[in-house]
Amino acid sequence: MKLSYKQMLDADKYLGMLIQLKPAPTARLASQIARNARLVGQALTDFYAARDALIAPFKDSDGKLDEAAMPKAEHDALVAEYIELLETEVEADFHPLRISDIEIAEERKPGFEIPGEAYFVMDWMFTE
Repeated sequence: MKLSYKQMLDADKYLGMLIQLKPAPTARLASQIARNARLVGQALTDFYAARDALIAPFKDSDGKLDEAAMPKAEHDALVAEYIELLETEVEADFHPLRISDIEIAEERKPGFEIPGEAYFVMDWMFTE
């Protein structure tokens, strides 16, 4: 499956949130979520390395990016490259979360519920 780095950043946020849900899901669903979170984290290692290389020339002596001090042309070019990086697609080997497994977790664990925005943001992660 090909995903953009933007999709993976969103997945990183929401998978982290799913891992922290209380009550916890069933063991099967929890292991699938944890596996996907680990895979996203590994894939984002390359993104963070590329991002750091992209902004390194623009950091001040304290290691901070001072966008306000950048000339407009350099700022615009940096933003364009960053957007291009976010849109870069990479191959990802995720284990889709089955809706039936989620329904079982919801039945067995009263109060367990995956937030609706997770379904919206990570629609590619869920399957029948």
